[in-house]
Amino acid sequence: MNLMDLPKKHGKWSLELCKQSAAHFKTRTEWSEKCKAAYSAAYRNGWLDQCCVHMQRVGIKWTFEKCKQSASQYKTRSEWNHGCKSAYHAARKNGWIEDCCTHMIPSQTGKKWTFEACTENAKQYQTRSEWQRGCSGAYNAANRNGWLDDCCQHMKQVELKWNRQACIKSARACRTRTEWIAACKSAYQAARNRGWLDECCAHMGAPRTQKKWTFEACQASAASYKTRTAWQEGCSGAYFAAHRNGWTQKCCQHMRSARAKWTLKICKGSASYFANKRDWLRCCRGAYNAAHRNGWLSECCSHMERPRPQAA
Repeated sequence: MNLMDLPKKHGKWSLELCKQSAAHFKTRTEWSEKCKAAYSAAYRNGWLDQCCVHMQRVGIKWTFEKCKQSASQYKTRSEWNHGCKSAYHAARKNGWIEDCCTHMIPSQTGKKWTFEACTENAKQYQTRSEWQRGCSGAYNAANRNGWLDDCCQHMKQVELKWNRQACIKSARACRTRTEWIAACKSAYQAARNRGWLDECCAHMGAPRTQKKWTFEACQASAASYKTRTAWQEGCSGAYFAAHRNGWTQKCCQHMRSARAKWTLKICKGSASYFANKRDWLRCCRGAYNAAHRNGWLSECCSHMERPRPQAA
């Protein structure tokens, strides 16, 4: 039976149809490669854990040689990312991307996104979201280099409809103003610009400090900690001030470059600030991905809003 014929009677991939499709495969990778439509539907709707209970847990150790071998099967980075996401992300995480992709098509993978190129590309779009969807390479380059505001001067100033109720709802997911800024800066700024901050933050505790975090003050605070995670937990005010002002790298030069250890407890704590999976993924991709890898999504997201069923 052709697995792609399964949803023809119903018009879409339901949970039961996704389970039927998944039953034909032994691993998630095999399922995503052989029946991408069903896998993607299960991923979007948060059904992966339910559909894959029978599958083997395969933890490939992606060495440089294995990543390069995987990359050799694809012509572009985009194809590689879609075809073998785990190898692609391992290469990107370890700084092997350029070495693994030397054989790929330069026009698609080797474009140098300079400030001028990003600005020119951005002119084709009217909003930031539209630009991100239309050309993520240029958008991400501008975001990494701090050029977004300059590239987007011609765009509509307000795309998200941050009215009073939307700002209040966003703020309720956070316990302090600092957490709110980190989780949803656009909502915080909208509330501040329109004079709604006190109303939105009424449930929060009073600010613990009005300390002015200069570069020197942030650097002095960072000196007391060995890792970025420890600094963020120990003095979030200094940490987020450094992050906002682009001082993090200089303040953290003495720290050991260790990846955060995303335990179940930390992932649940991160997820607790968000009302849905999409916002959690957007604001804290590391925690979300760790929960996804370890099969903790259902447990971490039990408090979140359930997607509304679509009308027939």
